[in-house]
Amino acid sequence: MAASGSRTINTGGYEQTRTIDVQTFNSLGTGGAIASASATSGKKGEWTTTMNPGAVQRSCSYTLGGSNYDPNKFTCDGKGGNQPPWMYTSDQGQIVVRCYIDQSDGWVGMQRWWRIESGSYRNVGRYIIAGHTYLGDPAGLGAPPC
Repeated sequence: MAASGSRTINTGGYEQTRTIDVQTFNSLGTGGAIASASATSGKKGEWTTTMNPGAVQRSCSYTLGGSNYDPNKFTCDGKGGNQPPWMYTSDQGQIVVRCYIDQSDGWVGMQRWWRIESGSYRNVGRYIIAGHTYLGDPAGLGAPPC
């Protein structure tokens, strides 16, 4: 049997330490030295990150379950240009995000969305398509679903 050097261990919760002991045996059954390794899981807390100004492409922010963008009129809640609820690369405020949802935008299909949290310069409580930000996929960053 070939050696394998990777294992994932569930620590069973936050701030829990687990130790793994490993011993190898040769073809005669003689054991080698025991090697130990310990790891401690992280603290329970809230996942938060802040996107700096210029962190988004031009994007309509949505309400939960909403179909806020009109592709025929190119408006977001009936507004065009750089008016809220639009978000632009040239916007000068930061955006705080803590979680994501998966929802359809009503015309392209299912996408992953960041929820815009308090501390953001505008559109708090709305959602922005993750792919329209420099952060990208929330789940891959360890962000929790909302």
